[in-house]
Amino acid sequence: MQKKVDKIKSLKTTRQIAMKAFYEALNKVLSKNKPIAETDLKKTWLKELRKSGDIFNNGWYVPPPHGITIIFAQDNKPQRTQFRSLRFKENFPQKNIFLNKKSGIIIAYASPVNKETGIIGDFGLTLYFGKRPELIEHIKNILNIQKKVFNHAKIGMSLSELYKYAVTLFKKDNLSNDWWLNITDPSGRNMGHSIPSTEKDWSDKEYKLLSTANNNWEKVANMISKRRIFFSPKEELKIKKGIAFSIECRLKKTNNPAFPVVWFHTVAIFQKNGKKEFLTNFDKLFKLAGMEYALNY
Repeated sequence: MQKKVDKIKSLKTTRQIAMKAFYEALNKVLSKNKPIAETDLKKTWLKELRKSGDIFNNGWYVPPPHGITIIFAQDNKPQRTQFRSLRFKENFPQKNIFLNKKSGIIIAYASPVNKETGIIGDFGLTLYFGKRPELIEHIKNILNIQKKVFNHAKIGMSLSELYKYAVTLFKKDNLSNDWWLNITDPSGRNMGHSIPSTEKDWSDKEYKLLSTANNNWEKVANMISKRRIFFSPKEELKIKKGIAFSIECRLKKTNNPAFPVVWFHTVAIFQKNGKKEFLTNFDKLFKLAGMEYALNY
């Protein structure tokens, strides 16, 4: 028998756990006077996440290992930001790639799952430690675009209609979301997905599998992955009260394809009473990275 739970509250709590764990991890590695490798930050983040008794030991998005990844790049060497998929081994955290604290870029992602509800609290963002004006403006623009997409979304609108609106914003700024590879989306193109079970309750079979997650994590992770409904140009699911979905476009400049790709995992929430909420959880990390210009989006 499934419990009646507040799914949106579970989503927000689980995502907050991921953010706080990342803040603690990043703060720890930055405070040490030694080179920081991608693997250093990943291991520290995983350790911090596992301090919480409310989430499972690993994330649902696997590969990468443990459902976590860290990518470092530099504003003048952005190739690593242009990953076609986080699932490829070359994009897993590396022990010989180090953070440049003056011009460095961090792309971080984790996919924790709440033990009680099975709700995912995916969290991810781009942090930039440099001062290159055009990259700063690009970061602000990406955040602004995602907020505009959220503002345009309304109950009764299909995800495909919202996607088409987003594309009009992309084209105005010579941006494209069509360059990366999606492994699991049958449409081949998306800019996010539903938070599973906010659009439709877990079935009794799915809920039973969640209760055995410690012994069947691969099956649970696969079940969560398959339950996602993608925010794609073909998806006719209509936005309704109680649903939550991610807005996480991965945009490349069509007029400057060598430019860094900036990625933010934001979430659109539609409460049961119809109230909208745009979830970011980024401000504390922006301040830590010296990105005050990115606040208040």
